[in-house]
Amino acid sequence: MKPAAPSISDGEDEILWYAGTVQEAMQLQSVTADGLNAAEVTSRLAQYGKNEITPPPKPGFLRKLWNQVNNILIFILIAATIVSAILEEWPEVALILGVVVINVTIGLVQEGKAEKAADAIKGMLSSKATVIRNGERTVVKADEVVPGDIVFIQSGDRVPADLRMIECSNLAILEAMLTGESNPINKHTDVVEAGAALGDRKNLAFSATMVMQGQGKGIVVGTGDLTEIGKISSMVGGVDAMKTNLMVQLEIFGRWISCFVFVVGSITFVISFKDVGVGSDDIGDAFKSAVSVAVAIIPEGLPAVVTISLALAMQMLAKRNAIIRQLPAVETLGSVTVICSDKTG
Repeated sequence: MKPAAPSISDGEDEILWYAGTVQEAMQLQSVTADGLNAAEVTSRLAQYGKNEITPPPKPGFLRKLWNQVNNILIFILIAATIVSAILEEWPEVALILGVVVINVTIGLVQEGKAEKAADAIKGMLSSKATVIRNGERTVVKADEVVPGDIVFIQSGDRVPADLRMIECSNLAILEAMLTGESNPINKHTDVVEAGAALGDRKNLAFSATMVMQGQGKGIVVGTGDLTEIGKISSMVGGVDAMKTNLMVQLEIFGRWISCFVFVVGSITFVISFKDVGVGSDDIGDAFKSAVSVAVAIIPEGLPAVVTISLALAMQMLAKRNAIIRQLPAVETLGSVTVICSDKTG
């Protein structure tokens, strides 16, 4: 009975497949030149899961809606709408509500487009794979490839998983998406020194990279989130959200506007109250005067102007194949004056 396949992880005990010989790799994965049998494939599929990258959790519609209205200026506008409705100033209510709806709608639409564009990374992954199982070459779905499978690749194929090459015939693979190297990398089966950089591991073929010439066979040593591109996807998905400079400045401006509106409204109420008298009806008139002045001070059009400006900038960048998920990020890009980058950038 063959020993169980070794656990593949990206922790401190990660197996350095590129630093071992072909025979050691095959021994560690408990596989022969005839490949895995059906029972082994089923067992490993249950152990490691499907060969697919786990998508980052997507917020629901209500969460997206909250992200759009979670702004002090929007809160001020909503408060102004409620007060205007109480005072039955319906034209004012319609105007402010229109501004809020336009602002939220533009934000939701733009972020929806960005999410669809970001999902295009799935198109970079192979949908089919040619594997050797029970001594026969067969085509399977790429998400059914398991660690230990022997995969055959040739010119024009997209590598379905991370492979330790065991046979190479004039094989060259384009790895620009991982290493930034614009030229195809010639692959071999020799041992590579431990600690070698990703681009120097020339006996490995990485998931989602493109075979430019030749052909070869390799043992699957990483699938799904444990491939190099899967690790990148996991790191990107774990980045904490940060407020851009524009968002911070708008929050500061909103707080100042709130204080200013409160002070001016209070002064207006006191002046009106002293001028009109002390009756209950007079107090109501004084309050209406104060609210009217306060609502007039609020810059209803500012959120819409900011959103539309950012949306237009996002559209310009999208035409140049730049994907931006959050509208405020446009301002951050516009503030960049110097970019320091090597060839991987």
